[in-house]
This record gives sequence, C-alpha cells and structure tokens, in this order.
Amino acid sequence: MDNCAYGADAGAPRDVYRRVPLPRGLCGVRVTCHGEERCFEAVEPGACPADVAACDALPRCDAAAVGELCESDGECSLDFLLNNCEYPDPQWIAPHNRDIYRRVPLPPAASAAAGGACVHIAPHCLPDGGAVALEPVMDAMSCPATLVEAEALPHCDAAEVGQLCEGDHECGTDFQLNNCLYYAQTFWGVLGAFTGDVYRRVPLPASLAD
Repeated sequence: MDNCAYGADAGAPRDVYRRVPLPRGLCGVRVTCHGEERCFEAVEPGACPADVAACDALPRCDAAAVGELCESDGECSLDFLLNNCEYPDPQWIAPHNRDIYRRVPLPPAASAAAGGACVHIAPHCLPDGGAVALEPVMDAMSCPATLVEAEALPHCDAAEVGQLCEGDHECGTDFQLNNCLYYAQTFWGVLGAFTGDVYRRVPLPASLAD
C-alpha cells in the first residue's frame, strides 16, 4: 500500500492501518453447524480460562450455548490450530495450547451499502487506469468452499464486479490477510492448514463511479 513515507526512509514507505471495531452486523466466524448458521468469536488471550483444566472442561463448540466458551477440535469448521490460549508448563519445553471460542448471537444480515464491511478503494489499479473497490471476505461462509476453488480465483486486478478474488498485494490488497482457512493433505501426507487472502470486488461508491 505504501501510504506512509518518512524523511530519509521515503524510498521505503510503510503500509499502515488502524484497527477499528468490527462493524455492526458482522460475525467473527460464521459457520454452518448441525444444519444451522452459528457465530463464534476467538477469545483474546486476556479472556482465556484460568488454566488447562478449565479449558478441558469446556464443551465442544458444536455443543456450546450462546454466550458460552468452548474448545475447538475442528467441529463446525472452526480452527483447531488456533492456539489462542497458552499455558506454560515447567515440565515441558513447549506450552500447552488450546483453541478457545465464544459462541455469540448471530447478527442480522448487513450489506456493504449499510456500512457492514470495510471497503478498500484502490485508485489506478485496473489495466485501463481505473479505480477498483474491494471488500475483504469477513466470515467463513463467504469463502470459496474448497482449497481448489480458492486457488482458482483471479487476482483482484482482474476480477469482475461481484466476483471473489485472491489478493497478492495488487491494488493494495493484503497478501497476509489469511481470512479463509482450509485443511488439506500436504506433500508429506500429513494434514496441514492453508490460508487464502480473499476479497470481493464491489461497485465503486457513487462519488467515484463517474
């Protein structure tokens, strides 16, 4: 993005963002579980259970009630390599890690026009010099269904309006967004985690469309 340059380092600008609250109407992780849509949020480290025993006493996330913490083992397509709650153990070199979510109420549907997503405007991005508006995919339900489908997406400077695309730094996209997660067999025959940086091209705001 290169939006901030400083003095002697002007030739090496930085890519600076501000983290803002999740827009109203969006879900941390929206999944289909037992035939219904559910919403989960990964807990921040400061909100983790007190110890490993407390984590291990939590229900699985497919059995959690709204408002309840749960431990993910991959059910409901949740990340079982999240490792967001860490507990040191003096008897082991590595800490014990757990994958802790909270089930939260499913929010009402929101649209980009109502301010339900963060739209990135990239000027002079298209081959004809035009601008493009890109909206990062905000929940798992909107990601391509499989890793094969994700890998077949066009780059964001070649996507049509309404089409999903993979961001690899073109048009200022974040190539470390990692907003779509997939598990697949690796070259070595073990299960590995793969991520995609997925956006949707949306119509330009009316003020920029002309």
